[in-house]
Amino acid sequence: MQALEENKTKDILRFIRVAILRPEQMNALLPQITQSLISGTEHAANADKIKAAAHEQILSDQHLEQFIPLVEQLFTHDEIKRLIAFYEDDAVEKYFKNGALLGPSIYSSFAKVIQSNLPSV
Repeated sequence: MQALEENKTKDILRFIRVAILRPEQMNALLPQITQSLISGTEHAANADKIKAAAHEQILSDQHLEQFIPLVEQLFTHDEIKRLIAFYEDDAVEKYFKNGALLGPSIYSSFAKVIQSNLPSV
């Protein structure tokens, strides 16, 4: 029984890392958050060191364990395993690496569609 709980805990931590704390997400969010918190302070000169230390701490088991109860409320262990398989799939990996190129192109088309509907409204 304890081995099952340990596996579940490991799977939850893995799920958080592959689904929520992906490198692309961390590389986009962490610099922005760090900069917003230290801009204009005496810590601004050490932004890279602060960001690197925070990155390591955020990904640590010790930090992520606080989110285990929430994940357990939201998903069964089987669902967590399936989500891990999804996020680790090659096509999903490719999407996360290239999705930033796709989204803005699609979203920028919204303005053209809206403008084309202006005379008809």
